[in-house]
Amino acid sequence: MPPTIEVLYSCSCGLKDVPVQVPARTTEELREWMHHLRVALSADHARRSPHCPARATAEVRIPLAGTCKVGGPVEK
Repeated sequence: MPPTIEVLYSCSCGLKDVPVQVPARTTEELREWMHHLRVALSADHARRSPHCPARATAEVRIPLAGTCKVGGPVEK
């Protein structure tokens, strides 16, 4: 199973620090990984708050501690 990381997001609709498990970034470029992250967060937000008209999240927190790159898995 590929490594995952937990990303937190918030929205003006009242969702605050919602944890979402997403695939960790491995060999793909940051731009490509960010696209997949956006899709995952959008899907989670739509499921949790289907009537929210927001077109952007208020905050996204990606962990960096223990990683060698943004979105990377924690190194052991």
